[in-house]
Amino acid sequence: MNLFQPSTFLFTKSHTSWPTKTQELLIKAAILGGNEALDAWQEWTSIVAINEIDNDSRLLLPLLYKNLRNHNIDDPSINIYKREYRATWFRTQTLYRNAALPLQSLHNAGIQTMLLKGAALTTLYYKDLGLRPMNDVDVLVHPDDVLASFNLLEKLGWRPSGKVQKSFDNIHLSFFSSRGFENDSDFAFDLNWHLIKLCCGADSDDSFWRDAFPIKFQDIPVFVLNPTDQLMHVCFHGMTHIPMSPKWIADAIMIINNSSSEIDWDRLLAQVQERHIVLPLKDTLTYLHNLLNAPIPERVLRKLSSIPKSGYEQMEYHATTGLSRQMGSLPRFWFQYRRHSSIINNTNAYSMSFFQYLRYTWGLEQLWKVPFQFIFMVLKRAWKLVLPS
Repeated sequence: MNLFQPSTFLFTKSHTSWPTKTQELLIKAAILGGNEALDAWQEWTSIVAINEIDNDSRLLLPLLYKNLRNHNIDDPSINIYKREYRATWFRTQTLYRNAALPLQSLHNAGIQTMLLKGAALTTLYYKDLGLRPMNDVDVLVHPDDVLASFNLLEKLGWRPSGKVQKSFDNIHLSFFSSRGFENDSDFAFDLNWHLIKLCCGADSDDSFWRDAFPIKFQDIPVFVLNPTDQLMHVCFHGMTHIPMSPKWIADAIMIINNSSSEIDWDRLLAQVQERHIVLPLKDTLTYLHNLLNAPIPERVLRKLSSIPKSGYEQMEYHATTGLSRQMGSLPRFWFQYRRHSSIINNTNAYSMSFFQYLRYTWGLEQLWKVPFQFIFMVLKRAWKLVLPS
């Protein structure tokens, strides 16, 4: 029996972004130990054909391979998991090599960098390049260094990825938190200037930088988040990333298992309350506790449950987590815009209308194109809803 319950509206049948029951068996097989892991693996293999593994589940196969090897399991399917492990190891090596030059150049220019997400997690917690699939290298810089970092990356041959505006100014910097780049080999390098995409104030990341740890990555000096902030970021990003991926579950467990004595739960509670992201952390930590019996103090779960959440916060959470199939992306953009606008208005900094915000978000050069893009997206959403699932 689960003593703690996640937000009820997020766990209805219409919300399909949480792992399925079949995926949960794989998660247990890849993460747990002893008979719990082996029983889950045997049940999973009895349900899922090896050639029908979904893409999200495939991301966990390297970790499954390592866990089964640690349990001395000899089975023909091990060779398939091993191929995923080797492919992940090779791609991670290549990503690291491609990221070394921009990281070294930023360091030489006097720009501090903080390693985020996959590269930081692999280096600090997985400690094996083959275990954690990743598609890019994410780096955080100080907001004052963003424009200089853009210019440096472009001089090195990295170009903005996706559909983005050609120009980039202080308005964009105030309302957004990251920008992706790619090189001629199609490798991705994501530059972030705010850790939490809903928190883009000038001082929103000061505490993260102040309590970060220095390490060497590819012999280049960088910073990494402390374990407490790392866990908070993994849980928040995992819940709000669209589409939601089960990788965050393995990431969070790796942090907890490797740094349980270093996690400051009171700091985590203070951070999420200050940033009004209690609901994502409540649901992710509750899920880890219920599914994997993660060693999260019960007082922390009780506190997260007891903190008052306004109706507005709940609507924001519902819209920005990507867990509703009916709402689409427009409500998410609205709540993100409102978050940023409230920060901007309090600091008398740059401001923009919601239409201008959509123009930047959609990478449109002219404001008059926004209504047409809006209509297109509404029709596209309506068409998807009438199609059979």
